[in-house]
Amino acid sequence: MSSFSKLVTFISLSLIACVSQVSAAPKSCVAGTISIQGNGINTQLGSGFDNDGIYNKAGLGGGPLQVNLCDNTGAITILQTTNGPSQFPFLGIAQGLADPSSDITAGTATYGFVVASQFTNLGQHPGTLDNEYDSFQSSASGGAFGGLFAQSDIWVVDPVTSIVTAKWVNTDGSVPSLVFFQDSSDGGQIINYGVTADIAAVTASFASDGDVVTEVTFKFVPS
Repeated sequence: MSSFSKLVTFISLSLIACVSQVSAAPKSCVAGTISIQGNGINTQLGSGFDNDGIYNKAGLGGGPLQVNLCDNTGAITILQTTNGPSQFPFLGIAQGLADPSSDITAGTATYGFVVASQFTNLGQHPGTLDNEYDSFQSSASGGAFGGLFAQSDIWVVDPVTSIVTAKWVNTDGSVPSLVFFQDSSDGGQIINYGVTADIAAVTASFASDGDVVTEVTFKFVPS
């Protein structure tokens, strides 16, 4: 059976690996990487970090990020990293530092970055959560962890296309329709990734700092 067929079978059977705490171990997982594609973009999510503690693209400070796709409910999955920081072993989304809102909504330049994080329970509203992004920011400012909102039990992997989507839960319980974007800054020396409900608003907002934002697609590629 091919790796792709194994992935389809894995998701279709909905093998449950309930994770209620950071220390809990998923029971059944499929190993792979995250490919990223967009206009002129064909790369992978990397295991290295930029100077803010956000995952870079592969080749900037590290090779491809290795992840285990672990079925949690049959619909929502968790993505557990195997070559990321051990204290933050899950792929998550964290509130952008320049974004004062813990909600991501259309019509606004609200967003979150793809980061290494600890675990949040399925459907949990955004709350402070230890993550690499927050760790970098706290260390730089001399503060403590927990200043930024984050979630990690948010991923959906289509069993046919393997396309990855994210379901961020806002404070009112709503789940916005999100797209991924690539943020390129410092002449392409820093390239990281985020999600937003309004790509045009984020593109315009980031352009004021000289960043180039491009909408991209995330896809799980089984090893």
